[in-house]
Amino acid sequence: VADEDFRDNDVDAGEIGAGHSVTALYEIKLYPEAEGRIATVYLRWQDPDNGDVVELSQDFNTDE
Repeated sequence: VADEDFRDNDVDAGEIGAGHSVTALYEIKLYPEAEGRIATVYLRWQDPDNGDVVELSQDFNTDE
């Protein structure tokens, strides 16, 4: 999905059906002087009970 389409609920994004799961692993190599936020992860899903779209974000820092 293109960055500008991430929050567009009308764009087909290859949905994952109920009862299925996905695991994504990323390896991040830091520069020795790196500090502070290194990544922000965004997750979006549609609540199966009421159809509401929910988004969660989490920052990751070098001290974690």
